[in-house]
Amino acid sequence: MRFATQLLERDAKKVHLFHEMFHAEQGYLAATNETIVMNIDYASRRSAPWPVPVTGRLESLWETHRLLPKPAKAGRVMGLSKKK
Repeated sequence: MRFATQLLERDAKKVHLFHEMFHAEQGYLAATNETIVMNIDYASRRSAPWPVPVTGRLESLWETHRLLPKPAKAGRVMGLSKKK
């Protein structure tokens, strides 16, 4: 397996990530995963801004990732089908 992750967006408390999993030898796309991750302060049990070192790393990544094309499969609405 080979994995690729793209930072699609970020703010003071959250990041929006898109992951792709590829077959290592044959190279085909095997799976995708899209997620939004929120930083939580365990002391207050509430969302909180990223710690300073994390903010710096996210900004560094964003400088590169913001120029990448958005994956075609990113941003789809998820839901369970409703059977009648």
